[in-house]
Amino acid sequence: MTEWGFIQLKYKPAKYYHQSRGLRCLVHGDDFVTVGDSDDLEWMKERLQKRFEIKTTTVGPKEDRGEVKEARILNRIIRITEDGWEYEADQRHSDLIVNETGADKMSALTHAGGEKKTMEEDEASEKLVGAEATRFRAVAARANYLAVDRPDIEYAVKEICRRMANPVS
Repeated sequence: MTEWGFIQLKYKPAKYYHQSRGLRCLVHGDDFVTVGDSDDLEWMKERLQKRFEIKTTTVGPKEDRGEVKEARILNRIIRITEDGWEYEADQRHSDLIVNETGADKMSALTHAGGEKKTMEEDEASEKLVGAEATRFRAVAARANYLAVDRPDIEYAVKEICRRMANPVS
């Protein structure tokens, strides 16, 4: 990528930027996701085809250039509509979290934080061990992954992840 003029971002090594072409690229394993103008994306596609055997999908408004209105990228949906771009997180993760925690059988909260506990009550809670602790950590890790795409749950997930080292009931 750097030999094509891309700069690798210092603190996000999977992301690249091509200043003169205005291309932004995320590399995830063998998946390349690039954002830019159609002509510059075509330039990028040609470079990739010279080096790899690739399958390409371009999302955009120009159907005459082979662009599609919607595509799945890393299990997320990217689409263009008359109103602009839409990005949809992988729904499977939230469904699994709801099922794993039994939240589908619970009633709604009356306020965002649920029942308030004092620090002393929280510290006195029974520590989870073994399979239960592993299950807690698995759900917390899945929620942490989902939070990247769902800013509305970031704070709650951060609070859950604070307990990963010593989960309590």
